[in-house]
Amino acid sequence: MISKNHHYCARMLIHACEFSESADLLLAMDHKEMRLEVSERYFTPAIVCISFSCELYLKVLLLYYEIDIAKTHKLSDLYDKLPDETRNKIKFDVAILKELSNYFVDKRYLYENNEEIIFTKVDSIVNLRYLLREEACQTVHSMTWLEYRDKSQW
Repeated sequence: MISKNHHYCARMLIHACEFSESADLLLAMDHKEMRLEVSERYFTPAIVCISFSCELYLKVLLLYYEIDIAKTHKLSDLYDKLPDETRNKIKFDVAILKELSNYFVDKRYLYENNEEIIFTKVDSIVNLRYLLREEACQTVHSMTWLEYRDKSQW
């Protein structure tokens, strides 16, 4: 089935991939600086980019299936709206998803939090990003992420 929103979803997928790849560049830069014993100045922006890319991948899937996306950044709310078949393919732990649900909002406004900055479930948000990216590429273009990356011009 090709969605009537296919063109828009394809454009949105590019945008999601741009944030995802930007996160990888930031993490690589952060890793390089850590070896030089410099602070982790790129880590927070990387996590924000990963979180936002997860949101966009979810919205790509919802729009593809013509499901209302509403105005939310909550990953769990978006994930819950996915068709059962899609959620079954992604197979992400719902309890962990709830913990990650507000990462995009919470982590981009860390300076407002007077408590110690704590990042939990970083591996989980990264893993979620990979799962959602793969599913979005398969759904919109019938390709794996690697095939899409190699064949597309973005």
